[in-house]
Amino acid sequence: MSSLLSVFMLTRNHEKFVAAAIMSVLEQKVNFEYTILVGDDGSTDGTVDIIKSYCKKYPQRIKLFALSENRGIFENVKNLYLHYEGIYLANLDGDDYWIDENKLQMQVDFLEAHPEYNGCFHDMKIDSSSMPVATDDESSRINAKHGYESYSQLHTYTSNVFPYQVVDRLIIPTSSIIYRNGAHLMDLVQSDFRPNYSFDWWLNLAIVKNSKLKYFPHQMGVYRDHIHSTTKTVGFTLKKQTNILILKSLLQDNYYQHFKKWIFKGLSREYNSLANDSTTDQGTRLSANFSYGWYALKMAISTFLENHRNMNTRNSTG
Repeated sequence: MSSLLSVFMLTRNHEKFVAAAIMSVLEQKVNFEYTILVGDDGSTDGTVDIIKSYCKKYPQRIKLFALSENRGIFENVKNLYLHYEGIYLANLDGDDYWIDENKLQMQVDFLEAHPEYNGCFHDMKIDSSSMPVATDDESSRINAKHGYESYSQLHTYTSNVFPYQVVDRLIIPTSSIIYRNGAHLMDLVQSDFRPNYSFDWWLNLAIVKNSKLKYFPHQMGVYRDHIHSTTKTVGFTLKKQTNILILKSLLQDNYYQHFKKWIFKGLSREYNSLANDSTTDQGTRLSANFSYGWYALKMAISTFLENHRNMNTRNSTG
C-alpha cells in the first residue's frame, strides 16, 4: 500500500538523539500508511550506523539517504524530496522527538477536512538542559531559548497563521509542521537560491504562500536546545545576511511583493541587528546602519500608503 505521508528526518551527528526521534515516529497511532525518509548530511559519528540498524528492523517503513559529505541542509532536503511518498510531508529533526502518539493522525485528519489550509503545526516543549550558562554576548545569543519551556512562551501564536505573519518572522517549530506537497515545493528545491541557513523559514514561506496554517496549542513534541545543533554553529553575521537575502528575494516574488510593508520591516530589523552587533566588523556595521535607515523609511512610506488606501476603501463603501 502506498504511503499517505512521508516523515522527513534530517540528521547530522545526532548519534545521541536519533534513536529517540525514530522511535517517537514508530510509536504513532495512525490509520494510514507512512514512510520515514532519513537524510543524513555526512555525519562523522555513529548516526548512520544507528539509522541503518532501524532500517534493517523496519525495511518497509524507514529509508536512509546518506550524503557522503556535509553539503548543507538544502542539498539534504532536495535529496529527500526526490524520494518522497504521499500527499503530506511532516518534518522531524533528528535531535528532536514527538511525545503525543496521536500527533500525526490529528494533523492529517485536520488537513483532510480543511483543504483551505496548506499546513498545520503545534506548540513544542523546549529542553535546554544541556545548554551551558551564558557568559558573554555571543553565548547569550546562542542560548536565546534558555529559561523558556515552550515555543508559545517565545512567540504569540494565533489559531490561524497567515503569510504576513511568517514574513514577519513568526517562528514555526520545525518538528511540528505537517504540510501538503505541491508544485510550490518543487519550485523551491529547484530554485537557484539555496539558503543553508534559515532554511526552515524559507520553506515555511513557500508552504503558507497563497494559503494559511492552523496552529494547535498542544505541546506534541520536544525541541532539544543543545550547543551542537545546526542553528548554534552558524555565525551571527552569516545568519543575518542570509535572512536579508531571503527577504529581498520576496520582493521579486509576484505574490509576496504585496507584503512590502512587512518585508521592509524585516529588512530594517535585520540590518539594525547587524549595525548593533559588536562581533561584526566596523565596515559591515556602518553599511548596515545606512541600510537600516533606508528600509525603515521605506516601511514607514509603505505603511502610510496602505493606511491611506484602507481609509479610501472605507470611505467609498461607507
